[in-house]
Amino acid sequence: MKAGRISGGELQRAGICRALINRPRLLLLDEPTASLDDAAADEVASAIRMLRERGVAILLASHDPRLDGLESQSLRLEAGKVVVS
Repeated sequence: MKAGRISGGELQRAGICRALINRPRLLLLDEPTASLDDAAADEVASAIRMLRERGVAILLASHDPRLDGLESQSLRLEAGKVVVS
């Protein structure tokens, strides 16, 4: 990576910081921990948990088990059908 450029993890954290500053009611996240190293993904997962605890509604698409347990409702695709759990 060239000097002066920021990593994917830093971009993710910056986005979450903007969300904290703006106090959104809804946060839309598409694979927020994808392509991050373990340490950066853990930090992003912790920040998402903190936002949820602050009452932010979160619509999240992810394959990352670190984010399990955040949901109040879960939608999954199974054999081409949406399953609610």
